[in-house]
Amino acid sequence: MIIANCGYGSTGASAVFDFLRGYENIACSPDGMEFDVIHQPDGLLDLKYFLCVNKERIACNAAIKRFIKMVKSGFWALQMREAIGSKFDEINEDYINSIIQIKWYGRSIFDPNDVSSTSSNEFIYKVCSKIETYLSRIKGKGIHFPKDKLRYFSILDEEYFDNITKKYLKSLLDALGLNKPNIMLDMLFSATNPIMGKEFFDDVKSIVVERDPRCMYIDAFKCLDLNTYMTCYDINDFIKYYKILKEKQGSYKNVLYVNYDKLVYEYYETTQEIIDFLGFDKRPENEFKYFNPNISVKYTYPYNKNLDNKSIEQIEAKLEKFLYQFPEYKELKIGNNS
Repeated sequence: MIIANCGYGSTGASAVFDFLRGYENIACSPDGMEFDVIHQPDGLLDLKYFLCVNKERIACNAAIKRFIKMVKSGFWALQMREAIGSKFDEINEDYINSIIQIKWYGRSIFDPNDVSSTSSNEFIYKVCSKIETYLSRIKGKGIHFPKDKLRYFSILDEEYFDNITKKYLKSLLDALGLNKPNIMLDMLFSATNPIMGKEFFDDVKSIVVERDPRCMYIDAFKCLDLNTYMTCYDINDFIKYYKILKEKQGSYKNVLYVNYDKLVYEYYETTQEIIDFLGFDKRPENEFKYFNPNISVKYTYPYNKNLDNKSIEQIEAKLEKFLYQFPEYKELKIGNNS
């Protein structure tokens, strides 16, 4: 079984990840690695759309090139290459070759890969045309200026794409040494749509971690240099942002929503929900080794209040139904593991 651990950013998804790391029959993606190749921009879902849904003869070239760029130099690629070395590039090359049906050297005025600020400039375009005409007279037809680029063409059936992508992901997991009965991958799916990409696995369940909006805002605001993917400069924008995330949240089969604050304050009840959801018959062998609510409680609102009380008051007024009602915290008696 694949376990997809998902979060919205600053929601504490690592707490669930660390709790499940305590199981000896779960292999986990390397520390700090977000295995987000499926849903990130230019990732597998974008690639699938252009090759299997849009099925456009020019757009497919642009999509394939964007995917190639992402697996060559994106942040996820850097992490994977650090973990498995040149094996990563070998697996990518095999996968890319399996999705390309035809390739040749050419160009298109409708392809963003072939259009730039210079090529769309009327003066430069005329100059290039004259150079091309001159070269054609000297060397014959088929001479282009600027030089033609390698182009790709693929229009695929979804079943074929899903099968080869399933093999691609399996090869990556094997190369990472993740070969236990259960595999947990951090940020495998998007928290806003935690079932998109499930077709690439035989057996997958998603856990989405959410959090009291006050805690989420405080955590993001404290680290603006890292969290500007989320709006938190203007409190009204943050409230709108959080409300949209929650109101668009769906109900899906094989998806469990876990509240970080509840995980800390109602530890045994919440972790039992996780255990039951995954179909396990026992608690982690190494419980509290990686996640300890007695330590994590300091990251919750009662212990981590923001100095900007006006912003918090606005959150409490406008997002009241999403607030967690913090009870008095009672330290767990966890013996030698505490």
